[in-house]
Amino acid sequence: MEKEETIKSRLKIPENTSDRNDYIQGIGKKELAAVVCVLGISLGILLPALLSGANAVLWTFAAVFMTASSVIIVKRDKTNESLVDKIKFMARYQKSQKRYLYEQKDFLMLQTGKEERQ
Repeated sequence: MEKEETIKSRLKIPENTSDRNDYIQGIGKKELAAVVCVLGISLGILLPALLSGANAVLWTFAAVFMTASSVIIVKRDKTNESLVDKIKFMARYQKSQKRYLYEQKDFLMLQTGKEERQ
């Protein structure tokens, strides 16, 4: 009995652990793929703009901003949800039914079995 209690006291179950293998905390394969896609798109916009003689500082800032914002959007937090997931949850909640229609019934009549038929 005493041995069993010492085993239970040593057992520690971690909280807020992710069920995925992450490269960096909150960024796994799926999130990294999304960030790399946005980086490719921003470089695809940046390079032709720089070659055409446009303002280099402005276009570089735009490319860095797009990539950084994609990291913020797809990175998962402690609850294993990203900003995209939270927006999906809010949209699903907005579509859900908000009014609950109840019918009033006389419970005394139901218990005695003298329910009126309509």
